[in-house]
Amino acid sequence: MHTGLHRNQGGLSLIELAMVLIVLSIALGLGVPSLQAVVAGSRTDAARSRLTVALAHARSEAVVRATDVVVCPGNGNGGCADTIYWQRGWISFIDRNRNGVRDTDEPELSVGDAARGVGIAATNGRRAVRYRSDGSSEGSNLTLTFCDARGAGRASALALNNAGRLRRVAVDPNHAATAC
Repeated sequence: MHTGLHRNQGGLSLIELAMVLIVLSIALGLGVPSLQAVVAGSRTDAARSRLTVALAHARSEAVVRATDVVVCPGNGNGGCADTIYWQRGWISFIDRNRNGVRDTDEPELSVGDAARGVGIAATNGRRAVRYRSDGSSEGSNLTLTFCDARGAGRASALALNNAGRLRRVAVDPNHAATAC
């Protein structure tokens, strides 16, 4: 007959459990800021990609339909906002009368929105992009600068030339400051 208590327990002591929780909280504390930077970068990349696709689509529609197509920062009511900031989204539409304003008889081609926490600023003087029927873009060159919570040092930029071609360019620190 066995009269002693069996001391072979499979659990953790309170001290062991506290040490595991301390190590786990330190690891999470180090990993969360990195994860936030990855998420911010992904949102910026997604916004830049969506705007790139919207501009490419508008250019192809201008050529296919042999008419002017405008892409501009949206005002939330299906029209253009008079601003250089695109982070609230954008619209594209056929501009039959070439006035740069979406009238009721002008079809909307697409609506886009930037990701939350992403700033997008265009160069001053250029409030919209107008593609002509040959795919060119009238007006001065346009630079769109994208920024997020990581700051101006991690900003990116796209440039649109008069031929209507969009490309990635180095960030101008002044534009980065405006976008951020």
